[in-house]
Amino acid sequence: MWQILEHALADKNNKTKFTLIFANVEERDILMRDEFEQLKKKYPDTFNIIHTLDKPSQGWNGQSNAA
Repeated sequence: MWQILEHALADKNNKTKFTLIFANVEERDILMRDEFEQLKKKYPDTFNIIHTLDKPSQGWNGQSNAA
């Protein structure tokens, strides 16, 4: 996904809006979190990322799949 997003978002002719739903068990399991957050800051109109966790910590502000 990283390679596809990096290529597509850099193309000024591509007007596609992307939303990546990134599901993990715990917050520590999120791979490349900083890199995806940087893409979100660089391309706020065309890229969004939603993190969701199965076992969120007490201070987690994102989505949760917890029962």
